[in-house]
Formats: sequence, C-alpha cells, structure tokens
Amino acid sequence: MIQVAAQPTRLLTLFPATVVGVAAMVGTGVFVAWNPAYHYAGSWLLLALLIAAGVASFNALSNARMARIFPVGGGGYVYGRECVSPVAGQLAGWFFLVGKAASASAAALAIGVYVLPEHQKWVAVASIGLVFLINAMGVRYSVRAMVILLSGVLTVLLSLLVVTSLQSPEPDFAALKSPQGPVGVLAGAGILFVAFAGYARIAVMGSDVEQPQRTIPRAMGVSLVVVLVLYSGTAMALISFPDSMEWIAPVEYLAREVHYPGFAISAAAALAAGSALFALLAGMGRMVGAMSLGGHLPRRWGVVNNRRVPVVAEAGVAVILVGVTLAGSISINLALSAIFVLGYYGVIHLSSMSRIAYAHAPVGRGIRWGVPLLGLALNLSVVTAILVVSW
Repeated sequence: MIQVAAQPTRLLTLFPATVVGVAAMVGTGVFVAWNPAYHYAGSWLLLALLIAAGVASFNALSNARMARIFPVGGGGYVYGRECVSPVAGQLAGWFFLVGKAASASAAALAIGVYVLPEHQKWVAVASIGLVFLINAMGVRYSVRAMVILLSGVLTVLLSLLVVTSLQSPEPDFAALKSPQGPVGVLAGAGILFVAFAGYARIAVMGSDVEQPQRTIPRAMGVSLVVVLVLYSGTAMALISFPDSMEWIAPVEYLAREVHYPGFAISAAAALAAGSALFALLAGMGRMVGAMSLGGHLPRRWGVVNNRRVPVVAEAGVAVILVGVTLAGSISINLALSAIFVLGYYGVIHLSSMSRIAYAHAPVGRGIRWGVPLLGLALNLSVVTAILVVSW
C-alpha cells in the first residue's frame, strides 16, 4: 500500500550509521579514484590525499553542526532553505543530486570494470537495478546488505595490504610522474575528496537516525578516521608499484604484482561499489523526497511505501543513473561529482555562517567562524583547480 510521505522510523544507531558512511566512502574511491587523481597530482599524490581529508573534515564539521540543529532528512537542502534562502536550499538539493548521480554512476561502472570490463556498462546498469530492488525493501535491509558487503571488502583490502607490505620495495617517489603544479595537486585532491564524501549520506538520512544530534557527528568522525587510515595504506602500497596507477583498475594491477588472487580483488571491488550504490541511492531518494515535501519537486515523488521508503523518488533516481552511466565514464563522473558535491558543501558552510551571525543557536565547542570560512575557501579552490586542469 502506498502512503503519503511521512518521517521514516528512526532505526540507525551509531554502528549502522557509521557503516552507511564508511560503505559510501570505501565503495568507489579506494578502487578507481587513484588513476584520475594521479593523472593530476603525480608524485604529490599523498599530499593530495591529505588535502582531500582536510577538505572533508571541514565540510564534516559544518555538516555535523547543522545536522544537530536540523535532525531531519534532506541535509544541505534543509539547511540552505532554513538558514540562507529557498534558492540556496534548491541549489544545495540539485548540487547533491547531480554530484551523487555522477558518483553513483562511477560506483556502478567500477563494478563493471573489475568484474566484466568488456561489458562494463551493462553490468553497471544491472547493478543499479538490483540495488534499487533491495533498497525498496527498507532501510533495515539496505544497512544489513551494506554490513555484509563492507565486511568482505575490508577483509580483502587489509589482507592485500599485509601481503604487499611483505613483498613490495620501498616507495619510489622518483619513479612517479611529475604533478601538474599546485593546481594539479588541488585537482587531484578534488577527485580523492569524492572518495571521502560518503559521510554526507549519514546527514541526508537524518530522519532514519536514532538520537541524530549525538549519533550523526560521531558517525561522521569515525567514518573519516577509518577511511583515511585505509586510503593512506592503499596509497603507499600503490606508490611501491608506480605502474599500477596508470591503470583504470590500479588495485587489481597491484594484486597481480604481489601474486594476490585476482578474483578476490574483483569480488571486493564489486562488493565495495555495491555498498556505495546502496548508500548513494538511499541518500538521493531521501533528498528527492525532502525536496518534494518542500514544494521544489512534484509532491507525488515524496510518497513512501509500507516500509517507509520513498520508492517513487528512488525509482526516478535509478532511471537517471542508468542514463548517466551509459553516457559517461569513471574519470568524467568523478570530476563532475567533485564539482557539484563541493558546491553542495559550500551551501552548508554558508548555512553554518548564517546561524553563527544571527545567533539562532549555540555555536558549539570548537565551531567558530574559521571552520565554515576556511571550508568554503578550500571548496572554491578545489573546484577552480578541477575546472582549470580539465579545460
């Protein structure tokens, strides 16, 4: 039975909320973001990774603060609408949808690249359809699926890093290609930022989170730390074999070099990208639902099924993802995702500054003008760098 949109039951505690963030981050970035980021940052790849983590941290601080004030679904769309203007809210919503559509498409294509490269786009389309069907069963089933997928991914990646550490030579930075200057490093950071951006799904799904004022900030922080450690280890392993980053599937190349079973890497990549698709499609569906309730999209798109899932919104998102996947590529989609997602966080920083300026709510420990100001400046710098190197 289809019902009019209502707030979903709050089912996500700290652990499953953290899983949503980690699953969305690990999904695409650790398997496919290195090649386009290396193309820009070259031997300064580790610096680009640290900058990406810094950008993600500033964005997370502003996002977490706003999530405490507005513990509902919709994320930056709600923050911008309530704190800046209805237009800002609309921009945030569209930035999120376009950016995450590109990111989700990259995740789907990652499945095809690692599983069946010669038919990667059709594998990606089939993956989108399967994820939509499982998501329609409810957030509880989506999170369970993400836990299973993520467990397998982390097991394979960690074992690969152990095997690599026992066999690989010392990192040879001299063998890496030169970066495209400081602008290239910032552009590389933008690509890698997409790999960190999964924590946004936690805030967007705020209406599903139990005690959101407390749970969302903690889940974001834990997610960022876990993923930064994992990415740093992976980057060092790849740098030990510089030729790996010239491949669109660099982790698979690394596995071959250290004689790690290739089928395990293909399976892990598919599982990781699949878990990202679960989180992305669920988050985008809830953003569309929030925008429909806010009057910026047709209200019927916000209806939910008897499992409290905005199934009409998620179906529409799935159709759009199929089109984007058939038309795009991994590198192009990652660049587009970085540009629009950073724009989305720009609205969140403006929302945070508005709350501080008008003192509608306590600023909170450690949150000062410097966080949203510096975060906004970093976002603008990275977006500008991507546009410069792309054109």
